[in-house]
Amino acid sequence: MKHKDITLGKIEALINKMGGPQIVDRFLRGDFTLTEVNKGYAIREDGLIILTVTSHGHNGPEQKKFLQENGHYVTGYASEILNHGDFTTTPKGAEIQIGILTQKMIGDLDWAPANARRKMEELGGKTPSHDIGGLLRENLSDSQIESMGLWGIATLSEPVKDSDGYPCATGPSRDGGSELDGWGVRPVRQYGSGRGFSFVLPQQ
Repeated sequence: MKHKDITLGKIEALINKMGGPQIVDRFLRGDFTLTEVNKGYAIREDGLIILTVTSHGHNGPEQKKFLQENGHYVTGYASEILNHGDFTTTPKGAEIQIGILTQKMIGDLDWAPANARRKMEELGGKTPSHDIGGLLRENLSDSQIESMGLWGIATLSEPVKDSDGYPCATGPSRDGGSELDGWGVRPVRQYGSGRGFSFVLPQQ
């Protein structure tokens, strides 16, 4: 081996970080390049943003308390989701590979949740648990979100109806300053290009 300090463990970690063997094959074919933008995440040439978060195993109320104690603002709509009985959580200590879709990835199609979900499925992604929005808020600063070209990121978790009866999902927003917001995710409504949609990349 040319690089003697590279272990098989590091190679496997790199493959997982990139999103799996199929992504590595595409990278080696020259289908896209990886560009380091800011510590903690990378953006592929096709527009997919990749990062890893670690779950605390918090339920909704626990996540709200944790975020508030660490200086984040939780909006009323986000609180409704965090307090909802259908709120789902990833196991404590689990490392989750997250992909964030941008409008660049779907071309001229409307930037609607339904089209984002189709793109997620095309990439082999999985529907995230409801706690992913809060984990992204914890791990991304407003300046990092801005450097992605986004105002905020809505998770593609199973929507929860808010008090107005509309499907909603949590995610970080830089609109109010280090905010966890409740984002509307009506399937066919077109949203602005400043919104990203997050999902779970497949584990290899």
